[in-house]
Amino acid sequence: PSYDNNEIFDEIKNNNLNFKREKINYSFEEDEIKINNLIVNALIDGKLIGLFREKMEFGPRALGNRSLIANPKIKNIKQIINSKIKNREEFRPFACSILSGQENNYFETNQENHLELMNKVFKIKDKFVNEYPGIIHKDLTSRVQTVTEKINKRYYDLIKLFYEKSKIPMILNTSLNSSEPICCSPKDAISFFLKTQIDLLVMENYIIYRW
Repeated sequence: PSYDNNEIFDEIKNNNLNFKREKINYSFEEDEIKINNLIVNALIDGKLIGLFREKMEFGPRALGNRSLIANPKIKNIKQIINSKIKNREEFRPFACSILSGQENNYFETNQENHLELMNKVFKIKDKFVNEYPGIIHKDLTSRVQTVTEKINKRYYDLIKLFYEKSKIPMILNTSLNSSEPICCSPKDAISFFLKTQIDLLVMENYIIYRW
């Protein structure tokens, strides 16, 4: 399923009292470039961001449309996500979404464009072992999702902009949920935002934030 801005705004209105009580704000932004700039600047600042856009993915992984994303270079980002949201065991890492074509530069794989479903694990190259702690397993591997413009242009454009501003061609990606099933509807996503400590939730053209 997918949901348009009208359906999202209806759910925002239903939660307006909660928003006022918890000093949460929201805005509408029509320009996709401005939205991506806001997300990327928040990533660089170390904020946790929920993405709720287009159709929900089908399969075992969140691939950018129902995702929680973060900057993989932040030293303690895994601990931050676990303490605020996921409550996972310490040894469990988070996956990465990387621009297609960049995977061979960072991971020990010669495959090209066959990792779109985030269902394979590869060892990170030695020189990057300490660079991206949030996405690395104890055995120095990572679950990798390559992102192409053809399959998911909005997600690709977001990561590309992050790369241009930070020189990092990947972002940390985990599913938009804590202990419950992955968020499907606007109601699910806003409920998740209210009960966790994420900083920003982007729902199509609506932006919900805590600052």
